[in-house]
Amino acid sequence: MTLSKLSANNIASIIEASPIGMLLVDTAGTIIYLNRRAEEIFGYMHDELLGSSVEILIPAASRQSHVQQRSDYARNPQPRVMEGRRNLYGVNKAGEQIRLEIGLSPLMLDDQPGILVSVLDLSGQGMITKLKRENLSLRQEATHDALTGLPNRRMFYEMFEKIMFAAVRRREYLTLMFVDLDGFKVVNDQCGHQTGDLLLREVAARLTEHTRRSDVVARVGGDEFAVILVDVRDGNGAVQSANKLVREIAAITTVAGNVVQIGASIGLVRYAPSDVAQMDDIMRRADQLMYQAKRAGGGQVAYVEFAAATNPAAGKPAGPDSNIL
Repeated sequence: MTLSKLSANNIASIIEASPIGMLLVDTAGTIIYLNRRAEEIFGYMHDELLGSSVEILIPAASRQSHVQQRSDYARNPQPRVMEGRRNLYGVNKAGEQIRLEIGLSPLMLDDQPGILVSVLDLSGQGMITKLKRENLSLRQEATHDALTGLPNRRMFYEMFEKIMFAAVRRREYLTLMFVDLDGFKVVNDQCGHQTGDLLLREVAARLTEHTRRSDVVARVGGDEFAVILVDVRDGNGAVQSANKLVREIAAITTVAGNVVQIGASIGLVRYAPSDVAQMDDIMRRADQLMYQAKRAGGGQVAYVEFAAATNPAAGKPAGPDSNIL
């Protein structure tokens, strides 16, 4: 069997291992596959280019002429290396021009004519793009929880500090919640760690879904999460938001076919812009209130205005039957 008679899927499996960039393009100029090296050269992910016109990779000034050249090639397809005569340039996702060497090979893709495009990056821009992507990936790993994709404890501290200082400058109220899951250990022990992991992902998704885009949700421990609400001026509104999260988490009844009974205890501290407080003091108080809610039976919110936070008895339970949205 020759290459020209292979299916598109078979060709894709072959070119994926190539050290140079390769794209499969149909005669209409539609990209139907690209390998990882081509992703690195042009800075796109596979799904971003799939189904796009190949002209997206051509500098804007040359796109119209390229359409004609592609049409001419389709009428008389021959293996061709485009080099030497002139400099050839593509354009990456960032809009940067890349000097390239291009090879064209006609073939049949599932009995339809197509073109295998080989791309050699002569500018080194693809390597730069790859390094940027790897650095971004390392940053993501260092600052985000691998399981849930949420900011991790380290990132949470950085974000909370910045948000706290910004709130003081803007004279905005700030609300911090610490969320601890009730019954998580039972789920983990009875249903296994895989189910426990899926449950944590579901909790993370619900916390994110039921907070605003301006708020912050982080995973700060095994089954502990933190939520920062920005500029919630009404204390009752903050408690209502927390109670809504309690209800949403309690509504999780099945995970991967396993029946689960889960809840949440939340410690909530509301910080006025006129208060003078250290970040550690606010977090410590929220943590204390979280365990206060847990000791009171769980499935509820214990909250305090930070002005009263120096009094350990100031925290007030706000169970699911109070301040209901």
